[in-house]
Amino acid sequence: MLNLFGKVLMEYVRDITIHQMDSMVEGKIKTADSKEVNKLYETFTTEQKEWVAQLIERTTDTALHYLLFMLDQCENIDVLVSETAEDKSQQINMREASDGLCGELYSDEGWIQKYSNERYLYEGE
Repeated sequence: MLNLFGKVLMEYVRDITIHQMDSMVEGKIKTADSKEVNKLYETFTTEQKEWVAQLIERTTDTALHYLLFMLDQCENIDVLVSETAEDKSQQINMREASDGLCGELYSDEGWIQKYSNERYLYEGE
């Protein structure tokens, strides 16, 4: 169930966040603030646009990392996952299922590589 949690986190948080931010800078979102962002973005060089793409990805992944770190550290907050919404009899606590939730994001077997449909340009330091 740990991987189910990771899959849902990648699909509903990482992928949607990166897609939304990409859409904003590319001018696909028509709100006033998005138009301002796109107007500035269009003045950037190719190298600067690549940097923006990395920044979007790194910011998203850093936020996910620290969310998972918080879930590991704050013992008064539990994330319980069951295989189906109908059967909650076999709920698993994500903190107890992992030896470090934020570490589940990375590596060739990590959630980003296995479940995210968005780019993964930055592979850590």
